[in-house]
Amino acid sequence: MPPHLDIDQEFPNLLIEYMESTRDDLWGALCALEPVDTTRRSLCPRDAAAGYRVHFLNQDYLVRVENRAVRTPSGGVAATPNVEMFLLVYLLHAKDEPLSRRLVGSNGLAGGSFFFQGPHALPEPGLAASFGGNPDQLYARAAMLEGVRSGYGDASVQLQLLPRIPLTVVIWAGDEEFEARAQILFDSTAARHMPLDALGGAVSYAVHALVGE
Repeated sequence: MPPHLDIDQEFPNLLIEYMESTRDDLWGALCALEPVDTTRRSLCPRDAAAGYRVHFLNQDYLVRVENRAVRTPSGGVAATPNVEMFLLVYLLHAKDEPLSRRLVGSNGLAGGSFFFQGPHALPEPGLAASFGGNPDQLYARAAMLEGVRSGYGDASVQLQLLPRIPLTVVIWAGDEEFEARAQILFDSTAARHMPLDALGGAVSYAVHALVGE
């Protein structure tokens, strides 16, 4: 069984206020959707009794519309408020579209060059600081999140954030001449499946899990 992530104590809860103000709206919107259509769009199977099964990083969650609860299948551990919001937004917004297999940075997503700035910038400097001195450490950390090796930079991994949203993390080692550098790459369709604010929050959550903060 994969380790259950509960890092909300360290993760900046920038989404909690949003979650509290819209939780009922999100659940209400999900209740109104046709389950067969939601399953097809999101690639999340649904059991009439157990709910939608959504894989987020290294963990399955059951999203039960009837009692508005998100829990792990074994042990019934409740999802944190952040994770609950990510899963609900994904189920509501995912499109029935295949991956393009074309990787882009945040600026390559529709609206990304405007949104991912200032307080919304992706935590790439933190990745560089954590792994730039020893890029191979990325592989051990990513294995905990079911990451697989990729072929970019000095070290790179692909994480499956959500069923239709893979992430690729690339590290370039630092030396006396160049500073360490990191980049987060998306399939070009990523913003079709989640609004940028929720996508950015989910990516930041994944990075905090990856660096072990």
